[in-house]
Amino acid sequence: MGRKKIVVIADIFADMLTHIVAYPKCGDGTNGTPMKRNSGGCGGNIAAGLGVLGADTHVVCRLGDDENGRFLREDMLKAGVNVDGLSF
Repeated sequence: MGRKKIVVIADIFADMLTHIVAYPKCGDGTNGTPMKRNSGGCGGNIAAGLGVLGADTHVVCRLGDDENGRFLREDMLKAGVNVDGLSF
C-alpha cells in the first residue's frame, strides 16, 4: 500500500504581532516593537505541522493576491506542504 495523501481544506491567515512597550493611560497612545508576521489559522497550522512531520500533505485554500498571500504560500512550501490547491 502506498503512502496516503492528506488534504487539508484550510483557513490560512497572516498574524501580525507586536509587543506593547507600556500600557497607555486613557486617551494616550503607546509604542510597540516592530511588527512580526507569522502564518496562522487552524487549517494552515495543521497543514504546516503535518508537512513538518513528513506527511504527504496538500492544502486547499484561496489566498489574497498580495504580499501576505505570497508569504503564506512560501511558508507552506517551507513546511513541506504541496500548494497546488492554493489559488489567489
